[in-house]
Amino acid sequence: MSVFWRKDRKCWAYEFQHKKQPYRGSGFQTKKAAARAEAEARDLLRSGKFRTSIPTFRELAVDDLKKLSTYHTQAWANQVQWKLNRYFNALFNVDADSITAGKIQRILLDLNSKKKPTTLNEYRKILNAIFNLGIRNNLITDNPIRHLQPFPEDDTPKYIPPQADFSKVLQVATPEQRAHLLFMKNTMCRIGTSRNVT
Repeated sequence: MSVFWRKDRKCWAYEFQHKKQPYRGSGFQTKKAAARAEAEARDLLRSGKFRTSIPTFRELAVDDLKKLSTYHTQAWANQVQWKLNRYFNALFNVDADSITAGKIQRILLDLNSKKKPTTLNEYRKILNAIFNLGIRNNLITDNPIRHLQPFPEDDTPKYIPPQADFSKVLQVATPEQRAHLLFMKNTMCRIGTSRNVT
């Protein structure tokens, strides 16, 4: 086992030769993860399923977007594509095995002042799905996002107005607004649905 620490990228890596051909992998947070990845790579070589070229993050993202278009809705796939292009395009041309948890954390921390924790956790889930799909397809061996903790979210309960507050709003509402509010209260439908009622 040839596992070593890469000072330039601050991560663990492995390197070995098989039939005089060198094989490498890096981007691991722990020595144990690198050793496990090396063992998996050797097993894949023996079975003939080893991928010699390392995919970029863009290639992994494209695979995930194809999966979203097939198994989810095209609208959701378009949203994910927009978010990836807007916030994670710096990772597109980077080899997937050299993306560390630190790189992803720096991007998310830069967004921390502009986005809510709920939104940041949504981005984290998108990245997690991309890396997990790469692992399932035997394209990569490690998911750097799994080393990052989710951002803490406030558990503040939603404000549900009491009857007295609702009555005060009804008193100052126009007749059309009053009819709309009473319709929503009595049917318990969402505001978007209530607007579509004729």
